[in-house]
Amino acid sequence: RRRITRANIRLCFPDLNEQQQRQLIKQNFYDASIALLESPLAWWGSDQQLQALHRVEGLEHIEKAQADGKGIILLGAHYTTLEIGGRLLAYHIDWCPTFKRAHNKLFNAVMASARQRVHGRLLASSDMRGIINYLKQNGIIWFAPDQDFGRTGSVFAPFMGVATSTLTMTARLAKTTGAAVLPMYSERLPGKQGYLVRIGEPL
Repeated sequence: RRRITRANIRLCFPDLNEQQQRQLIKQNFYDASIALLESPLAWWGSDQQLQALHRVEGLEHIEKAQADGKGIILLGAHYTTLEIGGRLLAYHIDWCPTFKRAHNKLFNAVMASARQRVHGRLLASSDMRGIINYLKQNGIIWFAPDQDFGRTGSVFAPFMGVATSTLTMTARLAKTTGAAVLPMYSERLPGKQGYLVRIGEPL
């Protein structure tokens, strides 16, 4: 993982010197470690505790799409704030995560149970029929195309100046269902400020 992280940071931040790149690598692993400790908070933390720890910006974009009678694709990525951000956004809207089953059966069962308790339902990322039907019923899903599943269904697009593999499914889902695509970003704020979930204007 360190080798991959070092290569990615070197490619994406070529203007930084070696010491600065090394500091980013350390910060990346630090944030990933925090994410592991946050998962129990995201899955089993009390509502009173979590509601005081966050704010959401851009909910008006969701309201506008809903008023227009559209389903919504929240276009995200696998940030280290993935689990906690999803739990916090659920306080404001009803939405359904898409997920890829984990290889470890026990971890997958715990993860799925915790997410279903928050969201009521889950959609496997491989269940295209279920996702399309849900969007056509004006549902809201979270979808992340930032993984490399090989050449099928992928294109290489510029990302921070580097040609990077990304899934084309986002555009295909939007075209098939007429859903609005809203970028979603979650951030762990410094100090004790908590978390920020930001919803952008439709792409």
